[in-house]
Amino acid sequence: MLCSTTPIKQNGAVSLITVLLLSTVVVVLLLSTITQSRIGISDSLDERASVAALFLAESGLENAVQRLSSASVACDASLADTFLLSGGTVNIAAGSSTHFDGVTPLSAGECRVNVEATMSSQVTRRIQSIVSFASGGGGIAVTNVGSRERRNQNFTNYNFSVTGPDPFLMVAVVVFTSAGESVTSVTYDGIPVPLFGSIASADSRLLLQLHTLPAPALGANNLRVDLSDRANFVVGAIAMSGVNQSNPVEPLGANFATGSSNTSVLNINTTTNSAWVVDAFGALLQTATPAPDVSQTIQWSLRNNGGANRVWAASSSVGPVSPGSVPLGWSWAGAAATWIQGALAVRPAGTATAVLAWRESGL
Repeated sequence: MLCSTTPIKQNGAVSLITVLLLSTVVVVLLLSTITQSRIGISDSLDERASVAALFLAESGLENAVQRLSSASVACDASLADTFLLSGGTVNIAAGSSTHFDGVTPLSAGECRVNVEATMSSQVTRRIQSIVSFASGGGGIAVTNVGSRERRNQNFTNYNFSVTGPDPFLMVAVVVFTSAGESVTSVTYDGIPVPLFGSIASADSRLLLQLHTLPAPALGANNLRVDLSDRANFVVGAIAMSGVNQSNPVEPLGANFATGSSNTSVLNINTTTNSAWVVDAFGALLQTATPAPDVSQTIQWSLRNNGGANRVWAASSSVGPVSPGSVPLGWSWAGAAATWIQGALAVRPAGTATAVLAWRESGL
């Protein structure tokens, strides 16, 4: 009797192929599940990093507002800062005086704050806000002015009073330099008043120095100016209140000029809302009286009784002003004369009062 094993062998082969196919399907399904799990985990991590980055950006905004409130910075380049926080990086840009479109000017007393936060070097969130920035204590105010002239002397000293919150002192010295005389020191209440800037006329006959001091001693104290040698000179001081104590003068808000004419011309570019611009002027004038432009408020004006080498010095202010260019000028009747002028922009002691608008970009 004959028998065959072919059907049995065929059935075994089919079974093996079926098992292999099922195993392949199972492996594919497992790989797919693992891949999806990894994607889900990655998405979850990205989402967590994104939320963390947003919290960091909001913390950066709070930091900027706090520094504005404490008057340690102003709405300009001094606001910029970068720091690490909770495993991420926070970058605060310079303050801006335009709206979100970067073109429309903000109202006086407002500042646009831009903050960027990056988490895990992969997720970045960016927020912008418009902050109400009202000057503290009612803004900047001139609280006292005073001037003295000396002929053929090498020093002067007199009592000068400083009052009010957030005080600031500016001392201007204008010297007829017949033999290279210079200012060797300026002190108030025995404390040095640092030199802010100076300029000499092209013919070397006039020297102007501006000295500034935040937080000077309050009350009536001795103001003293010493020269390297005897000369004809004028000293003028202005005390102000409501001035930013950490950064009283804008970094780029100063300018000096000199010439020979009967009109002086000087421009100051300001970047801070409600800033004040203060100048000092000197000229070799015998009889003519210099007058400031109509936009300027004269603070002091004094002529040195120096005969043929008379120095006429004066000071004026403009404020409060909005960000932009502020022109300053003096003019007098008669012939041209050697003149010299310097000015600076003084920032108010500010308080960030509220976040008026807020938006996010860079998701």
